[in-house]
Amino acid sequence: MSKNIFILSERRTGSNYLCDTFTYYDNVRVMNELFNRLNKVEKFDDVYDNEHEMLYKFFKVSTFDSLVNAFLSNPQKSLTFLSGIIPCYKLIKIQDDQLKEFKLNFIFDEEDSFFIVLKRQQKIYQYVSDIISEKTKQWHSVDTSDVTITVDRRNFELWLERSNNYYNEITSILRDRNIDFLSLTYENDIGHNVDRLLEKIETWAVNNDLNLIRKANNDGYISVIKQNKRDILNIVKNYKEIEDLVV
Repeated sequence: MSKNIFILSERRTGSNYLCDTFTYYDNVRVMNELFNRLNKVEKFDDVYDNEHEMLYKFFKVSTFDSLVNAFLSNPQKSLTFLSGIIPCYKLIKIQDDQLKEFKLNFIFDEEDSFFIVLKRQQKIYQYVSDIISEKTKQWHSVDTSDVTITVDRRNFELWLERSNNYYNEITSILRDRNIDFLSLTYENDIGHNVDRLLEKIETWAVNNDLNLIRKANNDGYISVIKQNKRDILNIVKNYKEIEDLVV
């Protein structure tokens, strides 16, 4: 049975950059968001042809949509099967709402599960980035620095509360189970120095008996770019109205 490394995060925290970082390892299969109903086209991109055939046979389906529905209907069964056919480590990203939607709390009690918690400290930048992405439908590799928005104060307050509750919940779960998770932040770890981030990952991995193997010549790739490069004062038209909420 192969081991699962889970990234627990929210949108716009640098999780795609973190996923790309794991492409520097020879024995990690980056599965990205397996539990996202919207990403049907991208789902199983990192599953090989012979593994696709096994999935179709295992779930007794003949169409891709049927396979996705079957996979999402029983996540524990699906992950167990993937662990049986994929021999290397699997990196799986889980966003906040997916934990409850797909009832994924069982992962915290799986023996071969390891966790990275990724968050963003400057919440206003995260929130604004999410709004801009929704507005432009650009999520990864298009510069959207010229976009300006108005932030609804009440919506931001509610979002802040949900975000804080989510991270409090997952860190409590991990600590209650004495799980040595890796804690990363967008500000300190994402988009600055790949080698430094790899070293941080590898130090944690060694402490948890994960044998990550670097590819020859560091042959990984980072496919995402920083999309919003301007100061928040130039992006949010009504910044003065919400600045007391900014932490």
